Amino acid sequence: MLPLNRPYDTSVQITATGAQYNDKSASEGARAQRTLIQRRLLLGSALLVGGALTWISRAQGEARTSVAEPPSQSEEGLRTSLHQEVDFKSSAQRIYEALLDSKQFSAFSGEPAHIDRRAGGAFFMFAGKIVGRNIELVRSRRIVQAWRLASWNEGVYSIVKFELKERATETRVLLDHTGFPEGAFDHLNAGWRMRYWDPLGKFIA
Repeated sequence: MLPLNRPYDTSVQITATGAQYNDKSASEGARAQRTLIQRRLLLGSALLVGGALTWISRAQGEARTSVAEPPSQSEEGLRTSLHQEVDFKSSAQRIYEALLDSKQFSAFSGEPAHIDRRAGGAFFMFAGKIVGRNIELVRSRRIVQAWRLASWNEGVYSIVKFELKERATETRVLLDHTGFPEGAFDHLNAGWRMRYWDPLGKFIA
């Protein structure tokens, strides 16, 4: 048996207990520090993500603002059809012949033209700037053509239809031009008046 009065027994127990308390306090302090670090990291990440989202949203808003709406003129440029109506003080037969006869077309346009005036017949006009074929011909009433500018991509054709409506001493020509490429509207819309109607009106006057 150990003597009851040995002084080191109590001191050893106290020292061991104190060490346990010290280890426990150190462990809790380490956990608290880790928790604090984790919270700071999460807060920093949230701020970083929030800042990035704010920047992206602001950049998208600036991009939308910088892209201006296209002017209304561009909407016209996207059109692939046009319609015009012109009145001539002439008979429908006279206009029909001028549009299909090679000599008369050359005379009023001022440039060489060759027109095979049968359905399915080929034509070139304005010295070859316009080429195509006649699809439907109804004497003095209707002309339908597969029509293209020579500058268009190979194989691209539009449809041109002339309807002749005679009344008393006048004839109204209704033009429907459909299926031409986007971007050609302005050129064609002005070209019909300048290249066809104005010189034709002077020719048959």
